[in-house]
Amino acid sequence: MVIVASLAASIIILAWTWRPAEEPTQMAHSGHSHHSGHAMNAAAINFQDTVSLQQQDIGLAMQTLAKKYEGREASLDEVVKNVGFKPIVQSPLPSGARLVSAQLLTMPQCNCVEGECMCGPGLCNCVACVCERPDGSTFLVIEQCHGQNVNFGDLPVQLVQRGDHELHVTSNEKSLAVTWTANRTRKVAFGLRDLNEMDQLLAVN
Repeated sequence: MVIVASLAASIIILAWTWRPAEEPTQMAHSGHSHHSGHAMNAAAINFQDTVSLQQQDIGLAMQTLAKKYEGREASLDEVVKNVGFKPIVQSPLPSGARLVSAQLLTMPQCNCVEGECMCGPGLCNCVACVCERPDGSTFLVIEQCHGQNVNFGDLPVQLVQRGDHELHVTSNEKSLAVTWTANRTRKVAFGLRDLNEMDQLLAVN
């Protein structure tokens, strides 16, 4: 009986000793899972609808963006003041194109390191510009901080290397939509005719 009692006491002591060590391990695992889940769920802007709308009516594409992202008409001076950089449309554009209209937008998430851009907490300042070529055709350029994630939804995307720039390109028989980063900003162009016109935009950066 003395031996049995001693064994029982030893088992109880061992169980009591091991129990606190298990709890921190579970908490650490739980915290790691939460962090990974947050990273995987980071917001990305899906521009698939914008690609489709731009092909039909660029005015409707701009109107839809403005409604969805609290857009408002702005001058180029207001754009620079709000987004913190000079938009690409301030430089000579491909094929003699000119700026027609600009909208300031507020996207839902900026992933830049604090202090790298002028976006507020949980927001991403952005400008969308409609540009018109001499023949009356148009294209749309969106510019935002480089920390905003974007994609083209279910549309097929091809990676194209142009100098130091990696372009994400989706296309159809009519036009291209392209996204790339330059000068610590992300740019998305809709309605480009071909990669030659894209190269002219890259030369503006």
